[in-house]
Amino acid sequence: MQQDRGIKGFTILELLVVLALIGIVSAVGVPNFTKWKKAREVKNSVEKIYSLMNSIVTQTQRGHYSYVQIEANFSKTPFQIISKGMTKDTFSNRLNQNLALDCGDSMPWDNSKFAKFDADDVDLHFNSSGAICFSKDGSYYKLTGQLDNNLNIFVEDKVNSTKNYIILCSKSDSVKNICPATDKLKKDQPLYLIGWSRFGMINKFKWNQRRNEWTRN
Repeated sequence: MQQDRGIKGFTILELLVVLALIGIVSAVGVPNFTKWKKAREVKNSVEKIYSLMNSIVTQTQRGHYSYVQIEANFSKTPFQIISKGMTKDTFSNRLNQNLALDCGDSMPWDNSKFAKFDADDVDLHFNSSGAICFSKDGSYYKLTGQLDNNLNIFVEDKVNSTKNYIILCSKSDSVKNICPATDKLKKDQPLYLIGWSRFGMINKFKWNQRRNEWTRN
């Protein structure tokens, strides 16, 4: 049987060229994909925490709860963000008995786990527990634990500083489970901030390295 002389294959040189091109594409593409994946994970976590906070604060406006708490709980690894609620009856009874509303775990929360977020992909700018409590009109707003020790920073208002915030970063960027300061941030390290008012107005921001400021996200 006569061999078909029209069949052609790849030369060793051609195979080497193809392999070299694959190597170049991989070297360029993999780091970019890794950066994109990390940024996406952080942003998704920020959205979930922002939604959790808005959801429980909305309950005070609707009258479902008179007093609510959002806690950063570091008793487990990874840490958890947990929201809790106190009904109108429990809240009124406590006020009538002149009992403190100290925003602590000893409070009689009617729903001690309204929502929970396990922080698998992000860290905060602190690594010990703290909490925020809101009421409908802001009268019983309170910060406890590490959140009460926040440094005052400027976010949007260049005149009045605030300590009502949490800062979030990728776990791969944190140092000893704490997010880097803005002046220590490396290129392509995403950094987000969730800020709030005593009346429960919650907003998201992202650190803009080029402009050196927090911009609304």
